[in-house]
Amino acid sequence: FADFLVNEIDTAGRVVRLTSYSAVDDPKPAATEEQQAVAALAVPEDAEEAFEEGVRLLAEILGTEDAERVRVHLAPKHTETENGTEAEAKADAGLLLERDLDKDQRRAVYRVTNNFFGTRVHVDTVCGHLRFALSGGKNNKTSTANSRKLQQKRQRGWNAQWDHIGDHCRFVLEKENSDTMDVVQQLAACLRVNVRAFGTAGTKDKRAVTVQLCSAHRVAHERLQHMARRVRGIRVGNFSYGAGLRLGDLSGNRFVIVLRFVRGAEQGAVERVLQSIGSRGFVNYFGLQRFGSNSVASHEVGRAVLLGDWALA
Repeated sequence: FADFLVNEIDTAGRVVRLTSYSAVDDPKPAATEEQQAVAALAVPEDAEEAFEEGVRLLAEILGTEDAERVRVHLAPKHTETENGTEAEAKADAGLLLERDLDKDQRRAVYRVTNNFFGTRVHVDTVCGHLRFALSGGKNNKTSTANSRKLQQKRQRGWNAQWDHIGDHCRFVLEKENSDTMDVVQQLAACLRVNVRAFGTAGTKDKRAVTVQLCSAHRVAHERLQHMARRVRGIRVGNFSYGAGLRLGDLSGNRFVIVLRFVRGAEQGAVERVLQSIGSRGFVNYFGLQRFGSNSVASHEVGRAVLLGDWALA
């Protein structure tokens, strides 16, 4: 695929290239290690999905057996009914994990429960051991209030961050043997965001190595860096923050095509052919990728347009 290279040309006439994997034009203060770890988390919007993802992450920290104990203890109770938290939550004495954990492990557990389990699940330390309980009983009013304040503080910080740096993270996408929209859909799935959060100036060829600009609405570049590793055949970098991209936000594309095993012609003849192409152009060829999906016979539509049969088109 390296014999066919495509580089997008931006609206300023610059050829888009991937030159940096970490540098970012980012006016915000440097994030702490904990903030970077939280930013890398992909929290599903659905509460049930978030809970199950949280249990999976706990298994990486505590082991499968203890994570399953937490799931069984909290799963029937972690959601709310129409009348409020289920009655059994009021009597919940909590699940105590009688095992020693170091500071980093405890921090990782708190990070998961705070972001994936919501404010109804409370984790604290009892005699040096972690206890998982439901916030909502009469004895847990303080914990519930503190959790609510924490959520409000996070929301204010989240909005303030984007007000400061801009709503879109712009980045350069380099891909190989992948369709642009397929890559965007995979990134959206990994990040747990709607595919419409992404913007591109246009789609690029699949069977090639292509480089283009993209944007993501309110997705931090740290998360993009982390999640892009899960998508095969792509690399991202040259991050900045600002306006989102729309279809057509480009000047063109730059192509580099390698011809191998050329036989039957001398160098002079090849040069004359290239000069002719440069001055006169060549007959355009539309490959299968231009014919659209199977549900829309776009090649038949195009034929009807060429014949002037607008009704059939």
